[in-house]
Amino acid sequence: IGAINGDCFWIAKAIQHDYGARQADGFVHYRGGDWPMGTARDHAFAAIPDPGLGLPHASIASGDVFLECPATAEALAERLGTHLVDMEVAAVAQAAEALGLPWAAIKAVTDGADGESAGDFSVNLRTAARKAAEAMERLIAFAIPAP
Repeated sequence: IGAINGDCFWIAKAIQHDYGARQADGFVHYRGGDWPMGTARDHAFAAIPDPGLGLPHASIASGDVFLECPATAEALAERLGTHLVDMEVAAVAQAAEALGLPWAAIKAVTDGADGESAGDFSVNLRTAARKAAEAMERLIAFAIPAP
């Protein structure tokens, strides 16, 4: 995860990584908003199709923690089949689905979810915000053609 700092991605799917049930044999992930009991079902929220922004596609695991542990980030990525971690995208996707709205996300990476994350975030925030804003302007141009 740390090797992609500064890159910008089209988020194709989002998973709430900290929603589920703690069971005797470990943590079972459930789709955000579902009852966390019984058989777990597919828990990814799918974004709208990429309109052709030219960004690499990624999936993201979101949760209510700022990850500063590469082993935890890598374990989440492996277990959930994701590429990135953050704290926002899956919550937005879950709310959009509950409201019957389509959603899209563009994510520029600010840190490697490791021991250097707090410092890296501060250093990389402006660059990441610029890259994400430029990609979002392109997305808006697809959605709202110029007069």
